[in-house]
Amino acid sequence: MSHVAGNDKIKDIVRRVEELPAPPAVATRIINWTLQEDPDMGELARLVKTDQSLTLKILKLANSPAYGLQGEVTSVDQAAVILGIQTLRTSLLGIFIRDCLILGGKRTDPALSGIWRHSLMCAVAADVLAQVGAPRLERHAFAAGMVHDCGKLVLLSVLGEEYEAVLRRAESGDRDPLELENEMLGTDHANVGKWLLSRWGMPESLVGAAWLHHQPVAALAAQEDSRLAALTALADILAREVLAESRRRDDERRRAELLTFLDISPERIEAVKKIVGDQFAQRAEIFDFTGEDASTLYFQALQNAGKRLDSLAMRLELGNAELGRHNRMLGATNAAARRIAAARDTGEALSLAVQTLRDRLGMPSGCLYCIDAVSQVLEGLVWKGDERPVAVRCPLDERLEPGAGFFDESPVPEFVRGHLDTFPYRIPPFRPNDEDPAPSYSRPFYVQPLLFGQRFMGELLFEPAPEGAARPSRAEFAAVAQFAGFLAATLDCLSLTAQLEERSEHLSSALRKVRQANQQLLQAERLAAVGQLAAGAAHEINNPLAIIYARLQILGLKEQDGDKRKAFQQMEEQIGRISSILTRLMDFARPTPPSFSVVDLNAAGRKVLSMMESRLEKDGIVVRADFQPDLPTIRADAHQLEQVFLNLFLNALHAMEERAASGESCELRVSSRLDAVRGMVLLRVEDTGTGIPEAVLGSIFDPFFTTKDEGK
Repeated sequence: MSHVAGNDKIKDIVRRVEELPAPPAVATRIINWTLQEDPDMGELARLVKTDQSLTLKILKLANSPAYGLQGEVTSVDQAAVILGIQTLRTSLLGIFIRDCLILGGKRTDPALSGIWRHSLMCAVAADVLAQVGAPRLERHAFAAGMVHDCGKLVLLSVLGEEYEAVLRRAESGDRDPLELENEMLGTDHANVGKWLLSRWGMPESLVGAAWLHHQPVAALAAQEDSRLAALTALADILAREVLAESRRRDDERRRAELLTFLDISPERIEAVKKIVGDQFAQRAEIFDFTGEDASTLYFQALQNAGKRLDSLAMRLELGNAELGRHNRMLGATNAAARRIAAARDTGEALSLAVQTLRDRLGMPSGCLYCIDAVSQVLEGLVWKGDERPVAVRCPLDERLEPGAGFFDESPVPEFVRGHLDTFPYRIPPFRPNDEDPAPSYSRPFYVQPLLFGQRFMGELLFEPAPEGAARPSRAEFAAVAQFAGFLAATLDCLSLTAQLEERSEHLSSALRKVRQANQQLLQAERLAAVGQLAAGAAHEINNPLAIIYARLQILGLKEQDGDKRKAFQQMEEQIGRISSILTRLMDFARPTPPSFSVVDLNAAGRKVLSMMESRLEKDGIVVRADFQPDLPTIRADAHQLEQVFLNLFLNALHAMEERAASGESCELRVSSRLDAVRGMVLLRVEDTGTGIPEAVLGSIFDPFFTTKDEGK
């Protein structure tokens, strides 16, 4: 009930209470008389005589068969003496309340009779309790018990069937009656009773008993003169016990607390219950409860107890059936958990989970999916009946939401397509310390999120089995949530394992590259050492070569024989060639800092080719040089360019060695040209070797990367 609707309902009840007829003018004076410690019988007779209706009812009661004086009692004074103070108190209270609240032909209404019977039983129990444990409250106890549920009589009179529906629901014992009244009506009978008795000007002690008898004992203790309300509350509980009416969930606890508060022992209470039934039967006739003798009362109590036992047995049977289903679900999920925990990947885990959901948990159709945030993919399975589950794999965008063409890659069945398309709108906004959200309902599926901590891992969409299609029980929801939580933890573990394996592979690759780099560094150090040795050797060779060259020149000048002079000249040319090679070798081996100068690209290329010429000819590799004449010069480091060319020519040589050795025709083509459009000069190197494998093309510019055997 909304707040506004609740206020309207309360206002309506207050209005209708105010419209109830007020008690006779003499009522309040007579009730106050009944509460006096030593009332004057003469004063009571004078008060009764002022109301003709009341006079007739008192005389009728005095002439009833119970007193054996039928037709002999003709005056109020005589009736007062015969009936006695206690009977007069009882009858006068009952007459006023019934005449004002029970209107028209409703006296035979079962609900009304039930409330009235309970009120009388409560009044009798309160009276007996006061006699044995609170003598000071004796003259008030019966009246308090009689009026304690007058709010129920009011609600039944003004609301009729609407309040009867509340009473029927309360009869099941599942909910506290005051909670139901507040939920359905916006107020409760204790408040209504207070409004009525206050409007009628009843004594405050009776108003408090009607208003406070359902309050916690701790709240009663804080009120002034709270013992009468506590006594009424205990009598209310005893009345339900004697009549075998539906008991409330907290009756046992409140009973013990009230006994302690009133200082009454549990043993005395059992004695009180034995007296209450007999006294109820004696007083029932005063209120026209035909046939309400002690045996009838106990028979009705036995019937009520039987009904309660039947109801409890039915609820127990339903509870056992639900517990059995819950235990079967837990057993199935626990058995599946061991298999799922051993899954090697996400696909296997999802397949095992779907098998459990369909075959063991009786879910005829549904969808189970998870989200891979790293690869931005929704992956899952859809099943329906005995058909083979359909695999679902759909791409997501960077926000993990379905983008265009969400279903293009998977044959997603129509009956789950809309649910998958809108899954981002069902993801709850997580906050720290939030509880896991309960399953929501999206026809025809219940939707259970897969959560691990605060991470959304996916969803389980399931249809309940036909026999539970209305709504699974709370225990079944709990079992599904437990299964979903375990599955989410498993999927997270598998995801972390996959990431660790991937990182392990990357690390292994990185370590392999580091080892290769270390080998290259070692090789470079060796080459540097060899270069230094070569430079030193070249220098040492150049000195004797210079001497030999000088002597050859002298001999050539002295020699008169033309053939010998020609031989000397050939020797001089070869010595010059050796010296040139050694000079270039020293230039390559000598480390120098970068130095930019004007460089002729053709000259640099020819220079390196001349160094490689003899090796290339030896291996049978044909060199085809095509240098464009009149190339513009460039500014560069000639030494570093020559090293680049040397490496390219060596790589080409190594790539053609095996083919050349097998007799195949091999060529090294070197060309240069001017690209006037881009303002560049280009030098192009081609060979007819094996080429670079496509798998390593992306790594050829990495430092120290090589595919050559060690030593090359």
